[in-house]
Formats: sequence, C-alpha cells, structure tokens
Amino acid sequence: MINSTDELRGALDNIRAEVEEGVSAAQDATKELSRDLVATVRQNPVTSLAVAVAIGFTLGLITRRG
Repeated sequence: MINSTDELRGALDNIRAEVEEGVSAAQDATKELSRDLVATVRQNPVTSLAVAVAIGFTLGLITRRG
C-alpha cells in the first residue's frame, strides 16, 4: 500500500510540474503578445483606433437586442 501511495504522490508531483510549466509558458506568451500589441498600436495609432471602433460597432450589432 505504501508503494502505491508513493507512486501516486510521484505521479501527482509530475503532473503538478507539467501544469506549472504550461502556466509559465502561457504567461510568457501572453506578456510577449501584449508587448507586440502595444508596439503595433504605438506605430499605427489611427489604424488601431479604426480597428477598435469597427470591432466595437460589430460587437454592438451582434449583441443588440431585438
């Protein structure tokens, strides 16, 4: 029984490590995407504003009630 418990703990530790690694990778990717987005908006402010307005207008039409 002790061996099974130790194996289960080892498996859970491995799963935890993999999940933490995945979360860390996702956080890094999100930070990089955020930096890229900020840089793009700073380089093209008028275009960025136009895209934001178009997205807002489209979402408004989609979510508009009867």
